Amino acid sequence: MVIIYITAVGIIGGLIGWITNKIAVKLLFRPIHPVKIPITGWTIHGLIPKRKKDLARTIGEKIEQDFISMEDILEEVLAERERVKLMDHMKFRLGKIIASRTPSFLPIRVFDRIQLYVNDLIDQEGEEMLFDVIENISKDSTERHHIAKLVEERINRFPIYKLESIIKDVASRELKHIEALGGIIGFLIGVFQGFLLFIIL
Repeated sequence: MVIIYITAVGIIGGLIGWITNKIAVKLLFRPIHPVKIPITGWTIHGLIPKRKKDLARTIGEKIEQDFISMEDILEEVLAERERVKLMDHMKFRLGKIIASRTPSFLPIRVFDRIQLYVNDLIDQEGEEMLFDVIENISKDSTERHHIAKLVEERINRFPIYKLESIIKDVASRELKHIEALGGIIGFLIGVFQGFLLFIIL
C-alpha cells in the first residue's frame, strides 16, 4: 500500500514536471505576437519573438568577433587559388569578346596573336589589377558594411515561424530531453514528498 501511494505521488509529480517543461519549451516560441490576459493585466509573448532584435544583434556581433569578419572574407577572395580562377575567367571572357568583335576577314593567326597578347597582359598585370580593385572594394565595404550588421538585418527579416522551424530541427532532441528531464525530476521529487508525508502522517 505504501509503495503504491509513493509511486502514485511520484507519477503525479512526474506528469506535472513534464507538462511544466513542455509548456516552458513552447513559450520559447509561442505566442508569436503578444497576448494580453484579461483581468490580470499580464502579457504573454514567446521569448524568441519578443527578443528577436536583441538576439539578431548579439548573434551578428558574436559571429563577427569570434568567427568571421569582412577582412577574413576578403583574405579568402585574395587567396591564390581564387586569384588564378579569376584570371582564367578574365581570359575566357575577353577571348569571347575578341572573337565576337574581330572582323571575319582577318586571318586566324591575327586573332591568335591578339588573344596571346591579351593573355600575356593578364598574366603580367592581372593580379595587380585584381588587388587594386579588391582593395578599393574592401575599403568601401569595411567602412559601410560589417558582418554583424548584415547578419542582424538578415535575421530580423527572417520570418519567426521559419526561425522556429530551424531551431526545432537543430535542437529537437535536446528540447525533448528537457521535457523528459522535467518528468524525471518531477517523479523523484514526488517520490520524496510522498515518502516524507508517509513518515509525518
